[in-house]
Amino acid sequence: EKLLIASYPVQRAAIMVCFDTGFRRSDIFSAKWSDVSEITDDGYVVTKIAQKTGKVESRRLRRETVAACEAVRKPRDERLVPGPRNKSNWTRTWQRLGSRAGIDTRRRCLQAVRRSGASYVKAMGGSPQKYLGHSSPHLAEHHYLDPKICGDLPDLPPRLRMLKRNKIADEKPLFVLPKSPTPRVGAAPGPAGAPR
Repeated sequence: EKLLIASYPVQRAAIMVCFDTGFRRSDIFSAKWSDVSEITDDGYVVTKIAQKTGKVESRRLRRETVAACEAVRKPRDERLVPGPRNKSNWTRTWQRLGSRAGIDTRRRCLQAVRRSGASYVKAMGGSPQKYLGHSSPHLAEHHYLDPKICGDLPDLPPRLRMLKRNKIADEKPLFVLPKSPTPRVGAAPGPAGAPR
């Protein structure tokens, strides 16, 4: 929410596409309008080949997300989100966004958005692995999910579990959706011998 409030229109469109789809940055900025199709009254679907995996990925887009993309659409530019050609300029732009929003994203705003999105998918009973486009469920479970959104940490070795708890202790979720579970860290019992 803080990122959306502090963002410029193109950044806002990118954040909304990222949150809806879980796409990586390269896929967000390479998606084209021809990849988008309307399917129901409540949304659209974007289908494209993921640049990292080479697999065909289909994700839903909310109508407000498509409207945000339409607002920044440029003539003769088929990209859904028209990002700049200069990658270094784009990195500095996102750094400044994190500063304006008061969030330490470690220069990886969209990665932080993917993490929040995957956590909400998990909280609603979905598959964070599918949302993120990962080949293994362990990567999402161990490195992406935020227990402040989706519940306790997955079964990790006790030492790694403690380190991960300490790392996220002072972080706040980027997005707070209504009626989402927000248990405190460590609320659910862990494996035997795990610190509480």
